[in-house]
Amino acid sequence: MNKENFENYYQILGLPDFASIEEVKKAFYKLAHKYHPDKGGNPEKFLKILKAYKILSDEEKKKQFDEYLLNYKSQNNITGAKSGNQNINTISLKEPIISKIEKIFAGMMFFLPFFATLIVLLKEYKKISGGILLLDWVFGGSVFAWSFFIFLILYGVYQYLKNFLKSSFVKLIILSTMFMCFFTFNFWFANRIVQGVSEDANKSKSINSYQKNSYVYSENSFSNKTENKTISYDEAIENYWDDIKEYVNGYETIEACSDSGCYDLEAYISNGKIEEIDFPNGGYLYFDADINSYGEASDMDQDLNWWDFSIDMDSSIIQDAVSDWASDNGFEVY
Repeated sequence: MNKENFENYYQILGLPDFASIEEVKKAFYKLAHKYHPDKGGNPEKFLKILKAYKILSDEEKKKQFDEYLLNYKSQNNITGAKSGNQNINTISLKEPIISKIEKIFAGMMFFLPFFATLIVLLKEYKKISGGILLLDWVFGGSVFAWSFFIFLILYGVYQYLKNFLKSSFVKLIILSTMFMCFFTFNFWFANRIVQGVSEDANKSKSINSYQKNSYVYSENSFSNKTENKTISYDEAIENYWDDIKEYVNGYETIEACSDSGCYDLEAYISNGKIEEIDFPNGGYLYFDADINSYGEASDMDQDLNWWDFSIDMDSSIIQDAVSDWASDNGFEVY
């Protein structure tokens, strides 16, 4: 390529240096419509546009031209030379990357509020009734409305600072900081909205429960009789184990297994957790193993050895716990 007759194909297409192939195609179609001879355009101008397009739309030719352009700009920047009447400024290849990051950040503004709200809803879903996707659109829309103003402020500040920044690395740091601030705000605000609705729902449930219980109490007092709900032993454990295990307290023989083997050992259980196992030789180990509804639990001892425990769900300690829970909660177990 003759440096004396060097033509910047990006400038011919009205694009910034190192623009993407997609941007090249868009610019070409727009200029071709304007300068094509069949449309009454300038034939010479169209031939230049067509030549620039053929070079920059081919990935390999574009790569070669970009390398030549970068070298050409670097040399001219050192000598202070000019091409025609146009000053040539050194432009880093990192600038298109920064431009893409800016576009990604702008795009995230539309999706991040709904993503943040969905994550918070998944965490709090047990406390909220209703379709989770519908709630995400409703609550996420509220977060979006507020985050839009935050985005405008942050992006406006960045565009102002951008005029004074030449380092792509500094721009990237500022963009990353802005994104983290925007990310944090969305999650914080989504959490506030969901927590607020959750608390209101719980209050409403508590009021309704109180009114219902008051009505039942009045009915029972008037008729001078109470009705117990019946439930099977297995159903009670399956559906209410989290409540029942609080009644599991005392000593019981369980199966304890480690790398050395399995043993039937005496265990002290408190609130459904295995806290200590005793060995026949007088030794003991401490644990914090939560028993599940299948009678299984696992934990590490002080020496970081892993233990698996198993308790018979028909044992006396479990039966007593179910009986005490049923008595306190108006159930009759069969």
